[in-house]
Amino acid sequence: KMIIWSVKPDLYKAPSQKEKDRLSKMKPFFQDHPAVREALRMKSKYEPIKLISHTYRYNSTFVPYLQNILMPNDSYEYGGYQPLKGTNKDMKIFNRQWKEKYDGQAERAFRNTVERCKQCGVQLVFVLVPRYEVAEYSDLKSYKSLKKIAQVNDILFIEDFYQNDSLMKPEYFKDILHMNSVGAPIFTRMLASRMASGE
Repeated sequence: KMIIWSVKPDLYKAPSQKEKDRLSKMKPFFQDHPAVREALRMKSKYEPIKLISHTYRYNSTFVPYLQNILMPNDSYEYGGYQPLKGTNKDMKIFNRQWKEKYDGQAERAFRNTVERCKQCGVQLVFVLVPRYEVAEYSDLKSYKSLKKIAQVNDILFIEDFYQNDSLMKPEYFKDILHMNSVGAPIFTRMLASRMASGE
């Protein structure tokens, strides 16, 4: 088994309130695992009290769940990749300034997941995926930690596709963050070749 893990230089960034609110999708699984309970506590210190109510856990979710069961969205390719189509040929390369917003809880969760994968015999590959941007990130605490974790655990860490000249073409991207149906297959072939070489 193998997991190809898309990582970012600021992997341990403290989550925004909007990102915390997305954790609501995990509410139905509050009692299933300590990691879920820990994550949901980030939303609010009152969250564990509110989650005592089963009604609150499934609030505003029952109808969408039922709709997905009865009327599945066939536009998705089940179990795999859904291509993004289109591009913006006038798109300019974004000059990103990574900001260090380190969160220790995020690093602990990441390390725990890596350790769990090792225990289960799952091979990991870390990849900084292409973006239509340039940035300097070598001094970020998160990036240095990520590199060290990869070295200590003998994990292949592929980072040179992130700012790769051959992939930095507007026709390969839907937007700054996402490759489109033209660029993604090209990147996939390059990634497969790199992994096969083990370098």
